[in-house]
Formats: sequence, C-alpha cells, structure tokens
Amino acid sequence: MPTLGFGTDKLCDAERHPQVFFDAITKAGYRLFDCAAIYTNEALVGEALERVISENHVARSELFIVTKLWMDSFKDPEGALRASLAKLKVEYVDCYMVHWPAGFFQADPTNRVPMHVVWPKLEALVDLGLTKSIAVCNFSLQMLADLLCYCRIKPVINEIELNPTCT
Repeated sequence: MPTLGFGTDKLCDAERHPQVFFDAITKAGYRLFDCAAIYTNEALVGEALERVISENHVARSELFIVTKLWMDSFKDPEGALRASLAKLKVEYVDCYMVHWPAGFFQADPTNRVPMHVVWPKLEALVDLGLTKSIAVCNFSLQMLADLLCYCRIKPVINEIELNPTCT
C-alpha cells in the first residue's frame, strides 16, 4: 500500500475531474486512490483508470484502489461492491472498507444491520476475489475490540477522518 494517497471526496465535476485523476497518476505519480460509493464519482475515477491502464501509463497491479461500503448497503455488500467495481472499471479493489459504522443510526429501522452480520459478508468478498483486503473507517477502540472477537479476517486499516471540522 502506498504511503500517500489521492482522496476523491468532493471531486464530482464531470467536465474537469477525469483529467485531474489522470494527471494525478501520470504527472504526480499517485498510485493509491481513496474512493467511496457515497462520493458519487467512482465512474469518473473509473474513466481515468481505464485510460491510464489502456494507454500503458501504469499497470493495474501498480495501483492501490480503495472504495467504501456506505451504511445504506449493509444488507448487500456484494451488490454494492459489484456496482462500485463496474463504475471503477476494475475486476477487484485492493481494499474495501466499512465507511461509517453508524448504520444503526439510520432513520429506517428496517435497514439497520449490526456489524457482526455485515463483517462476514465482507470476508466473503475477499474469498470471492472481489477485494484483496477489508478494513474499517472511524471505528472506536470499543468497536474494534468487538469486531476482533468474531472476525475471521481482521481489518487491515482503521481510516480515521481528522480535519478542522471533524476532530
């Protein structure tokens, strides 16, 4: 996993951003792209990935692509990942993350799925070869300790958002 990555949140301008992603790879040398279904720009990233790979600027194996499962898809992580793969125009991602563990806070009680139900579905995605690894975002120490009690595949990352508006 590269130590420096290119975050794609808030990059949704269809006229400019495919070139931004393309330039990030070909000019700036980025190899890690941090995507998410909720960012609504996986198709734009996919256009750039398809272009740099088809033009032989970089091989797929040189890229580290991350995307994330949003809480509204906790019931069907495989369907959500397959949709992301289609948009990203790749056969697998290097890491698939639970974006926020707050699915139980959703207003619709029929869509609440506990993590002990979600996580085995993510492990199955590794078994299927749709992702090389699985991870979490913004899990507390207590949530991680709980997850480690029942997981078969441990999360490889706990990505934590830290910025002036989210401390």
